[in-house]
Amino acid sequence: MEVVVDNVINVDEKAKSEIERLKFIVNETYDSFCKRVKQKKSTKLKARWNKEKQNAKEEIVKIEKEIEERRQRRERASDDIMEVDAENGEPVLMGAMIDINRLNADEMVLNNESELVAQREESFDDYCKRLKKKKSGALKRKWLKEKMSAEEQIAKNEREREKRRLAKEAQSENERKRKRDEARELRSINNDNEERHAKQRRLENKRDSENTQRENENEVERRARLNSQREIQNRLRENETEVQRQARLNLKRNRENRIRENETEEEREARLNLQREIQNRIRENETQEDYETRLNSQREIQNRIRENETEEDYEARLNSQRETQNRLRENETEEERETRLNLQRQIQNRIREIENEEERDERLNNMRENYRERQQNPRQEFAAANSENVEEFRTGPQDRECSECKALHFEGEAKMKNGAYDSCCNGGKVKVDIGPYPEELKRLMKREEGTDWKELDKNMLKYNTSVSFAYTKGEMRQLPGIFHYRIQGELMHILPRYIDPLPGRNPAFGQLWILETNDAIEYRCQAPFASRCSREMFDFLHRLIENINKYAEIYKMLNEIEKEERANAEREGREAKICKIVFKKATDNPSDVLAFPTVNEVAGVYICDENGDTPVSDLEVQRKCNEGERPMAEKISKYSEHVEPLTFVLFYPYGTGDFWFYNKPKNVDNPGLGKMTALHNGLYDCG
Repeated sequence: MEVVVDNVINVDEKAKSEIERLKFIVNETYDSFCKRVKQKKSTKLKARWNKEKQNAKEEIVKIEKEIEERRQRRERASDDIMEVDAENGEPVLMGAMIDINRLNADEMVLNNESELVAQREESFDDYCKRLKKKKSGALKRKWLKEKMSAEEQIAKNEREREKRRLAKEAQSENERKRKRDEARELRSINNDNEERHAKQRRLENKRDSENTQRENENEVERRARLNSQREIQNRLRENETEVQRQARLNLKRNRENRIRENETEEEREARLNLQREIQNRIRENETQEDYETRLNSQREIQNRIRENETEEDYEARLNSQRETQNRLRENETEEERETRLNLQRQIQNRIREIENEEERDERLNNMRENYRERQQNPRQEFAAANSENVEEFRTGPQDRECSECKALHFEGEAKMKNGAYDSCCNGGKVKVDIGPYPEELKRLMKREEGTDWKELDKNMLKYNTSVSFAYTKGEMRQLPGIFHYRIQGELMHILPRYIDPLPGRNPAFGQLWILETNDAIEYRCQAPFASRCSREMFDFLHRLIENINKYAEIYKMLNEIEKEERANAEREGREAKICKIVFKKATDNPSDVLAFPTVNEVAGVYICDENGDTPVSDLEVQRKCNEGERPMAEKISKYSEHVEPLTFVLFYPYGTGDFWFYNKPKNVDNPGLGKMTALHNGLYDCG
């Protein structure tokens, strides 16, 4: 440390040059940064660029503040005689520092040490003889005073020697450090100037030498070397600044990224396995405090990363998490899935148990907002929702016949060894007697020549809806892209309860079967979905089903019996009783049928008593709603034997047959194959 004022100017100039360098970093563009570090663009590199810019801005503010503080101190001390620290330009009081270049322990001007020692050891008698005076009290006091003064001066000289010795050692240490820095800088300059091949050879020789030494070292030498390296690294890291720390970490990340880009799949697996083993060993031996500390550290690191991440980084992180979760869920077993769901439920329950009223309200509000957002902006749930750049795929003709049930399939569908298909009759295991089928309709379904099968095939769903007694209902999900039929929630089968339409509406479904044939066909053609359907096909289907279907027959019975009841009531001078269609249940006994005035295989028409009661049934249809009653429809249970013939009339035109799957064998010829399921029944019907 020198006491020269001129060095303050050099300190400020260095600080200003550092500010210029930092301003270059602040103003550097992302493209220039990528070129300077010689790396490709990536989200990690962009985060590093943003971080370095932020650090440079903070460092500029810090240096400018230090320059201003030094200037103010110099102005305050301009009228005083002061010394200045050459390293940081700080003024210090005179005498507080010593120019150690002027100190030399061999040439110090000190009091005569031998004289002081002799004076300290001299007795009172010798003192009197030396002065040639007689002994007296005053002389003895003078002797003691000089003796004490000599002792004090000796101690003072000893302290001065120690002080100068320490100053000289400090100067020697600073000199050695300066020489080491100069040698390091010289090596750096030489390394920068040497050619690429020479540098590569030097590094290879150095690696070979280190590898040779490490191969020949024993376990004790290896541990000593590693401990020495750790100590050196720890000392360096304790003294490094924040800028140096960030530079070191960035250099380490870049080196690891280069290694990982070039590693093979086997090397990557080996590296990950090694990391897992190390982490497992550490976690096995950690205490509860270490565990909490590690989790808190991980949370802080994640929070810092997420605070500085851009929108692109945020989306990339979420996509990566989704892909990882999807891969895990695709490979998990049923037990693992149940365990995961139970754990999630337990966590949610614990969170909800400890939440307060405000947190609960906030959670419910977030759920409502998310629901509204999903309704307004439906996400792409299927690839079919993206109708751009769609590759064409053709299924080919539906001409592959099942060897068991004769259902037709496409070429791409998987076939079993016996030539049957699993998606229709379960490889021949399902066999059901669904009753007779009209020959005229069979020819249309089989697409025989000379029939208008193309019209029926093109609008099959519309024709079936028009001639059915019940209809299906569900919450449709309208997604972008090409049309596809998607229902959310339960698919319900609905049967209108009244055969008189509501005011202002046309009759539909079962209400059409009590009308005259021409009127019913006209109403079918006026339906909103029937604009592209053929009147001739409506005429054919209506007349066919009207003559053979048991449900159409019972609807006509209701109309006739109700007319007869009104005539009887008018003749007898009373109010007409309510007439209802009561659909038979599978558990009805033959004796129950006798209670119906008019009955067929599927339902009966019952004239209610004064209270409007009927035999027990889950489905009823009447002319109109009673006074004060709200118009409503019946929901048909999926286990009801009426659900399919009422809804899919083109499949069950007679309305009779063994079509009800509930509690029936899968194969009528071999009951040992088990009970029929809803899936098997539906697949068999569609096939």
